Amino acid sequence: MSEPSVRLAEYQADKVIQLQILEGSSGSFDMTEKNVSVVVERVITETLSPVMQVRFHDRLAILKVYDRRCGTYLRECHGKHIPYTAQVETAYQSFLNSGAMGPFLEEMDHDEATSEFPRTSAEIRQGPDGIARFEAALWRITDGHFRTEAEVYERLKDIQGVLIPELYALVRVVPPGATSASPKQDYQTVYGILLQHIQGVNLDDIIEEETRPTTQKGWTLLIQQAIDATYEINKRGVILYDSSPRNVVVEASTFQPFTVDFAQCFFKDKLIQECVDSGVAGQGWDGDAEFCETAQRFDNCSAVGLSMVRRLRKSFGFTVEVRYPKAGELLSDIKRQPKPEGKMNELLQHGEGSTSRG
Repeated sequence: MSEPSVRLAEYQADKVIQLQILEGSSGSFDMTEKNVSVVVERVITETLSPVMQVRFHDRLAILKVYDRRCGTYLRECHGKHIPYTAQVETAYQSFLNSGAMGPFLEEMDHDEATSEFPRTSAEIRQGPDGIARFEAALWRITDGHFRTEAEVYERLKDIQGVLIPELYALVRVVPPGATSASPKQDYQTVYGILLQHIQGVNLDDIIEEETRPTTQKGWTLLIQQAIDATYEINKRGVILYDSSPRNVVVEASTFQPFTVDFAQCFFKDKLIQECVDSGVAGQGWDGDAEFCETAQRFDNCSAVGLSMVRRLRKSFGFTVEVRYPKAGELLSDIKRQPKPEGKMNELLQHGEGSTSRG
C-alpha cells in the first residue's frame, strides 16, 4: 500500500505564514520590516508554484512560493503525479547529508550546457537513487524559477504597477515551528515573492465573467493593451517562455491588463553571452538581431492575442481588429534605446547578471 501524501498545511486557506524579508521594494509600499506574517485567504493555483491571495497590514497581496514539494505539473512524471511524502523527504535529507547535492548540481549544469536534449526530472527519477535525485532536480528547477522571476521584476521596475504587478518583497518562508528562516543556502529554504494584488480574473476567463467588456470596442482595447504590454516586456530584453491569455490578469474595475508569471523567461544579455561563449558570435554578428529572432520564434504578442480573437468571434460573432508588431519593429525599437557606455562589453567579458546559486 502506497504511503499517503503529506499535506502542506501552511499553504491552505486561513493559515498564517511567517515570512522573512530578503529585499523590500522601493515602490509605493515600502517593506521595512525584517519579518512579516500573512494570512492565506485562498489558493489561486498550484500548477508549478503555489500562488495564494494573502492579507497583511490590512491589505491584500499575492504570495508565490517556489517549493519543490508542491506543484501538480512540477511533480508530474510520465503523466503521473508524484506525491511528496515523509519517505520522499527522508530520502532527500539522506542525499543532502551525504554531500551529493553539489556534484549533482554540477552534473545537471554540465548536462544542460552540453546536451541538445538534457535529462528531464522524470528521466532522473527512473535512474539510480531516483527518489532523492528527483527531489534534487525539483529543487534546482524551483530555485531557478525564483531567481528568474525576481530578476524579471528587477529589470522591469519602470513598468511595475502599470503593466505588471508591483513587487513588494522577495521573501523566505519560515518553516512552521521555527523562529526564523535559515540565513544560508541549504537546499531546503523555500523562497517567494510578495506582489501587488490585482482584483480581477485572467484574460482567458474574463470572457465567461459577468463583469467584462460589453462592446466590440471595449474588447478591442483590452486585447490591444495586453498585446502592447507584452511587447513592452520584449523591448526591455525579456522573452516569456510561456505566454498566453491566462498569464494576463485583468483588473475588474478598469479592465487594465497586467502580465504575470515570469518564472520561465529569457534575457537578452544572457542569450548574447551564451552565443559568445559558444562561438556563434562571429564577425558581423548582431546580438540584438539574434535576440529579436528568438523573440519572433516565441511570438509572445500573438500568443496573447490570437486565441482571444478566435474565442470572441466564436462566442459573440464579431472580429476584433488588433495590431501586432511588424517584422523588424522590435529590432528597430531596441536599437533606438540608449545603452550605458561599456555596459554590454562588461557583460560579455565578465558574465555579469548570470544566475548563480548563493
